[in-house]
Amino acid sequence: MQDDQATLRVAQATLAARQASVESAKRRLSADQASIDSAKANRDAAQADIDYAQSQLEKTRIVARRDGVVGNLTVEPGDLAQPSLTLMQLVPVQTAYVVANYKETQIERMRVGQPVSLEVDAYPDIEFKGKVDSVAPATGTQFSLLPQDNATGNFNKIVQRVPVKIRVTGPEEQLWRLQSGLSVVPSVDTREVDGQAIYFDPGPHLDDGSDLAVDDKS
Repeated sequence: MQDDQATLRVAQATLAARQASVESAKRRLSADQASIDSAKANRDAAQADIDYAQSQLEKTRIVARRDGVVGNLTVEPGDLAQPSLTLMQLVPVQTAYVVANYKETQIERMRVGQPVSLEVDAYPDIEFKGKVDSVAPATGTQFSLLPQDNATGNFNKIVQRVPVKIRVTGPEEQLWRLQSGLSVVPSVDTREVDGQAIYFDPGPHLDDGSDLAVDDKS
C-alpha cells in the first residue's frame, strides 16, 4: 500500500507538471497567434503602401488617347503637376478639320457627307480631300460674346457667315504635315443634292475665313 501511495503521488506530480506544460503551451499559442495577426496586419499595410506607390508611379506617365504632336509645352523636368494646370497641348493630326465660314447664300445645297477638295496655302502641291462633317445651327455672329441686334429702325442687311465643319480625310500619308491655324480654300461638291449636277467652287478670292483646326473627338 505504501508503494502504491508513493506511485500515486508520483503520478499526481507528473500530471500536474504536464498540465502546467499544457497551460504554458496554450499561452505560447496565444502569443504566437497574436504575432501572426500582427504580421498579417503589417503585410496588409505594406501591400497598401505598395498599391499607393504604384498608383503614384502610374500618374507620372501621361498616356494620350490617340496619336498626335505635342505643342505649347509649359513644364520642365522636375515641375510638380497640379490640378487644372495645363502641361501641354496635343494636336491629333488624324482628326484634322477645317472651319469654313461660308456666306449664307452659299449653303443652300450643302449637306453632311459631301466631298470637299481642300487647297492648303502652306502645301500648294498637295491636294487634300475631306467631307462636310456638319453645318452650324447658327451664324458666327450668334455665337459671339455680343450678338448683333438687328431690331432697329435703321437696318442694313449684311450677309452673314455660317461655319461649316469639314473633316480632312486624306491623303492619310500627308496628314502629319497639317498644323492648326493654317489657311485653307475649300471647294464643296454639291452635285449629289436632289439629283442635279451643280458644283460650287468658292474660288481663291473668296474671303470665307477658312481655318484649319483639330479636335480630339468627332
